[in-house]
Amino acid sequence: MFGIFFPLLGIIATIIFAVQVYKASKDTGRSALSWTSLTVGIGLIIQFVMPVMIGLFIGLFIAIFGTNSVDVTRPFGLFFIVEIICLILSFMGMLFTLKHASSMRDDPEAGHGPVPPPPPQFEV
Repeated sequence: MFGIFFPLLGIIATIIFAVQVYKASKDTGRSALSWTSLTVGIGLIIQFVMPVMIGLFIGLFIAIFGTNSVDVTRPFGLFFIVEIICLILSFMGMLFTLKHASSMRDDPEAGHGPVPPPPPQFEV
C-alpha cells in the first residue's frame, strides 16, 4: 500500500536537508561539503541500511525460533512500523545536523568580550 511512498519521502527529505545544510554551513563558515556529506550519510544509512539490518535480524529470529511470519509481513505489520520509525529517526538526525551546522561558532581569537585596558602605571 505504501510501498514506494515512504522511501520516496525519505529521498526527498534527504535532498531538502542536504541543500539547507549546505547553505547554513556555508553561511557560518563551516566546511559545506563535509556537513552536506554527513547529512546525506545520516539520511541514507538510517532510512535504508538500518531497516535492512533490522529485517535481517527479524528474519533470523523467525528462522531460529519458527514463529509465524504472516504477522510480520502483513501490510501494517512489524516491517511497516520499522520503516516508519527509521524514517522518523532519519528526520531527527538530519534536523540535529542542520541545527548544529547553522549554529554560530565561537571565535577563539576574539576571546570572550573586549580586551581589558592595561593596568594603570603610577610613578612614585
